[in-house]
Amino acid sequence: MMSTSTGPEAATRPGGDLPQIVPSDVCLRCEVCCRFPEQESFLRPYFTAEERAMAVASGVPEDRLPDATGGRIRLIPHPLGDGFICPCFDPVTQHCMIYAVRPFDCRLYPLSLMRDEGGRELIMGLDLKCPYVQDKRNATHLTDYARGVAGLMETSSMRDLLAQHPDLVGPHQDDVAPASRLGPLLSRMT
Repeated sequence: MMSTSTGPEAATRPGGDLPQIVPSDVCLRCEVCCRFPEQESFLRPYFTAEERAMAVASGVPEDRLPDATGGRIRLIPHPLGDGFICPCFDPVTQHCMIYAVRPFDCRLYPLSLMRDEGGRELIMGLDLKCPYVQDKRNATHLTDYARGVAGLMETSSMRDLLAQHPDLVGPHQDDVAPASRLGPLLSRMT
């Protein structure tokens, strides 16, 4: 069961037509996404200027996205538990309040863009904390999906996106399994 991003602007944004691979019933039971142990987590969602404008138009307070040119969202204390949450996440319903205009960084999940251990290569990996990724029955589906997204990453629009927003690529994470090596980092960012 895959749904795609919705809204007329979705297909015009880089990666806007990226399908949601994790079924909704798995997402709604999950305790991983949108929750963070520390307020300044490097894993918090990154919004481009265009994505920020759409999020603000959808009701996200501007002070939660302080950099108008693009940047990471400011997390809020989790009202029902420990740690912090994305202010777009409703912990009662488990829904994203801006799902239709969520940023590329969120649409990509459970894939993540990161540097290799040496910081020289761009890697796309699968978050091993995601329950859908943990279920071995989904391995073939995830491999095929990652292969398709790797092809998307080769497009000029995605190269441009990464060049304009290099912070979309995070540091190496031990709990993200490499799914595809996308090549030297600097060549991706130019």
